[in-house]
Amino acid sequence: MTIQEQIVAARVAQAAIKDYTQEQIDKLVYEVAKIIYKNAEPLAREAVDETRLGCYEDKIAKNTDTPATFWSYLKDKKSVGIISEDAVSGVMEIAHPIGVIGAITPATNPTVTPLGNFMHALKGKNALVVCPAPRAQKTSTHTIELMRQALVANGAPADLVQAVEEPTLEHSAQLMAECDLVLATGAFGLTKAAYSSGTPAYGVGPGNPPVVLDRGYDLTDAVKMTITAVGSDNGILCDGDNMLLHPAEEEKALFDTMRQEGVVVFDKPEDVDKFREVLFVNGKSNPALVGKDATVIAKAAGFDIPETTKVIALKVNAVGSADILNKEIMGPVVVTKGYDTFEDAVSMAIQNMTESGGIGHTAGIFSNDENHIRYYSEKIPVARVLVNQPTPDAWGPATNSLSPAAIPGALPGGGEASSNLPDIGAFPRRDPPPGLCHFFRRRRRSETSYGTDHHEGTGHRAHRGHREERAVQGGRLLFLRLSHGPAQRKAHQGLRKLPGKAGSRDEKRHAFRNGADGSGRVRAGRREERSRQRRRHPAGAGGPGPALSVPPKYREAQNSASPRETVPGGALFQFVP
Repeated sequence: MTIQEQIVAARVAQAAIKDYTQEQIDKLVYEVAKIIYKNAEPLAREAVDETRLGCYEDKIAKNTDTPATFWSYLKDKKSVGIISEDAVSGVMEIAHPIGVIGAITPATNPTVTPLGNFMHALKGKNALVVCPAPRAQKTSTHTIELMRQALVANGAPADLVQAVEEPTLEHSAQLMAECDLVLATGAFGLTKAAYSSGTPAYGVGPGNPPVVLDRGYDLTDAVKMTITAVGSDNGILCDGDNMLLHPAEEEKALFDTMRQEGVVVFDKPEDVDKFREVLFVNGKSNPALVGKDATVIAKAAGFDIPETTKVIALKVNAVGSADILNKEIMGPVVVTKGYDTFEDAVSMAIQNMTESGGIGHTAGIFSNDENHIRYYSEKIPVARVLVNQPTPDAWGPATNSLSPAAIPGALPGGGEASSNLPDIGAFPRRDPPPGLCHFFRRRRRSETSYGTDHHEGTGHRAHRGHREERAVQGGRLLFLRLSHGPAQRKAHQGLRKLPGKAGSRDEKRHAFRNGADGSGRVRAGRREERSRQRRRHPAGAGGPGPALSVPPKYREAQNSASPRETVPGGALFQFVP
């Protein structure tokens, strides 16, 4: 089929669901998520074999966590008919679909990006046509074919989601020009092309997040989270740490801690030079080393390191354009730089993003100083700041209160994650815009999310379940969010004790189940969960299935988890501590 024929087919399919109820739409969204969840392992293997990027085990975690988390977030959102009505002002919000959405998806996330795009598009009664990265065409097309099967099995037209048969630059340009909205995920050149297409567009490009390690923060904790952030999926996550700024006087202690935790540290200039030569070619990331194991990168530089190494650390003596290593590496490599004062660290982080990329994307901080956290969050020009947690959690997993997103939001002026649409303001997570828009309208927002150990024992109100929010727009403070109460912290602690053996008693004990009759039964679940399930999905009421309980967890726990099982009835489930 030509691009024009696919657009026409998508419009026909979209017209077929124009009268679907909220329950019917939610059922489709649920089934689309479920089929990818159930095929997490073969899709992960296929992605690694085809793209030669990333890590098989980490891709399994992506393929299970993403559909579960997205569904958990979307299931209760209204996106059909009247969304809200204000009797005082007389204003009524009514949801209308955008139309046919064209998505350009990357090789780094060949399954979860098409999935996330389609779940949000379908939630708003939109159709989606995907032009996958040529390097990941087989995997992305297979992902889309599975979602088409789920649609047909539930009486909906398959053409609500399609894959471009020949993903070329010409066809991607044609798709962007003829659809109603563009979602572009990839290199900066791609997002620029999307904004120049003449079609409203949202795009995300390179990340390159800096992370500041504040004085007094536990080094072991910081190193473990850095390993999680940098090592996950061999460092191809755009929101993974690239630079760790640390107190100059703590350098030796930090490097010792890194080595104790399995990080191989290179702090001699002559050694770092060898990595500089192989990681970048003609001023750009070496494509032969993108997404490769740490051992492969080290061997290319002339070093033999333990096969168990997940992350390499390189000491640099300058930030920004003064050292090419400060650019996004897209591998399990983190560069380190010492600082004198905290203000110096913030200035260096901003300089690095300004000169080497990363404005508008993600940043992180490890700190127990509330004033420093607030100072950093106000100064750093990114969409999301991760406090005392791995920066890849910027996508919005259950470890924090950030809204799950397949495309990260961005501040105005961000070249890496932005939009060519007019400013539409910032929205609280608890009351997002309906349908597709609640996902994409977040680009103007800056969010600060706190990890589990923030202000441990200080009695900070965030640990009593309190949440605040902050958005920064044009340098003007709108609101601050604090997240993570005692429940989340307890869940984190419990997860670390989860056994790794597949099908273990504890895993099965915490598996949620929904029978074929839609009864919403819970196997060995807590009393309150059973009650909640019955209220939401009474026997015989149908509905999209059980409400998922998505456990807060760090990536390291996901990596160690065994292959997932499917309980009888084929329902989505997650293990909870």
